[in-house]
Amino acid sequence: MPDSNSMKSDGTIINFADASERLTSAIRTIETEHSYIHEGIFFESYNKFTLAAGATRVITLKAAAGKYLHYRPTSLVTSADKVLIEFYEGATVTAATGAAITPANHDRNSSLTSTTTLLDAPTVTANGTKFAQVYIPGATGTGGTRTGQSAGTSGSEWVLKPNTVYLIRVTNGSSGSNDIQVNFQWYEESMG
Repeated sequence: MPDSNSMKSDGTIINFADASERLTSAIRTIETEHSYIHEGIFFESYNKFTLAAGATRVITLKAAAGKYLHYRPTSLVTSADKVLIEFYEGATVTAATGAAITPANHDRNSSLTSTTTLLDAPTVTANGTKFAQVYIPGATGTGGTRTGQSAGTSGSEWVLKPNTVYLIRVTNGSSGSNDIQVNFQWYEESMG
């Protein structure tokens, strides 16, 4: 029989003494996203490229069947100004095109790998439906240099459909070339 410091939940004994902080005895809590890192289901990818003036670059991602992908807009950094980022759902890409992007697990002790497929610069035959966009106007720095940055917050999450191709198109509206780095973060939950 459990004592007053524990409780039975789904057949598991939970000892609340293990949930208290050592010095103050306060109950320890962590955010859900932090717990997903501990579970080994929180991933990140990055991609750095240079875009000529007026050029575009496409990155696609697709969650596996049976998985909800909780996408977090994280960061996009540019070396110049005037960058447009557009997000589309239901894109069509030509098979065997684009370079695979390998995401990293935030729990470096975990052997779990992402089930999400990411492609850099695949051949796109249909964009799909646009559902969001971000414009980075940039700012003038020392000597007239221009840079820009966009960063999402933990509250700006998109729950993406399983087995659906999402397209992120980055367009350089600057008059010169633009070095761009895009980082994506997400966690993957099984359906049901």
